[in-house]
Amino acid sequence: MKYSNGIAAPFLIAMLAGMSASGAMAQPVVKTGFNLAVFATAPTGMSAPDSLIVTPTSVWIAYGNGVPPDGSSGSSNIVEYSRMGQILRTLTVAGHNDGLRLYPKTGMIWAMQNEDANPNVVMIDPATGAQSAPVSVTSVNGGGYDDMAFINGVAFVSASNPALNGKGVNTHPALVWFRQDMAGGFTPVKLLNGNAPAFDVETRQHITLNLTDPDSMTVTPSGDVLLDSQGDGLLVLMRVTTKTGPLAKAIKLSGTAQVDDTAFATTASGTLYVADRDANTVYTISSTKFVAGEPYSAGNDATTGFVSQLSLETGDLSPIVTGLVSPHGMVFLPLVP
Repeated sequence: MKYSNGIAAPFLIAMLAGMSASGAMAQPVVKTGFNLAVFATAPTGMSAPDSLIVTPTSVWIAYGNGVPPDGSSGSSNIVEYSRMGQILRTLTVAGHNDGLRLYPKTGMIWAMQNEDANPNVVMIDPATGAQSAPVSVTSVNGGGYDDMAFINGVAFVSASNPALNGKGVNTHPALVWFRQDMAGGFTPVKLLNGNAPAFDVETRQHITLNLTDPDSMTVTPSGDVLLDSQGDGLLVLMRVTTKTGPLAKAIKLSGTAQVDDTAFATTASGTLYVADRDANTVYTISSTKFVAGEPYSAGNDATTGFVSQLSLETGDLSPIVTGLVSPHGMVFLPLVP
């Protein structure tokens, strides 16, 4: 992981001070100017918080409970919390939830299950907690679907766990959009192949992608999609429509870093909600020192779990918290005066 100028020395000293004699991280270490607090821990019988969203009145957190990601057994829980961290409602969905988004066009929550195989979507009314029957979606790559991003009422979706060819290349779609029919079913339409051409933003060279692990997605302030290929340590930035193929820019992360989710700070003052999956804990990171318009990513490198400010020009990561276990889902909530 690279560190930006002016941060490395004091931050590394603080990080070392938080290590035990064995070299293991004793507790999360937080950059000056940022405050880390526990928002929620996994309720009894639940585990592995991952995806989360914030509605105007509450926070929704999905617990995967360690069930198989192919939907072969078990169920996940989706829990609604007050902004103060009190449980308001608990829902159950069959299979493994790994995608939770609020659809702005209808105000409904979309819950995506089974990122490895047999994917389905469940619609949830946040006002009542009413759930639709699961809507199965045909796989385009031999796997499933992971995350969603909504632009102008269209659902763009990452196609996860692709079947690779004999050379280890993903020749299947890595990004699709869902065409919805009158009966509420979905047809996935290809937008970006796993081996599509792209432009490397750091080397300024044209390359061929090999997205073997399409995962989380987010929408940038300018309306582009930022797609994470987690196991490849790579992000893909692109402007998408349903009529033309995207122009992809590849951002290789520095060092051994892999990120799961990314959120953009919309104001300098605000709060990041971060699900540390394997610690069974959801944290808040509050500050008046966020950089408005800039992305913050949650992930791991060879030594630690982190939340860092991300450079989309170089792939550099400037940490604001280290010492986490396995940070995944993340969302930014601005402070409203």
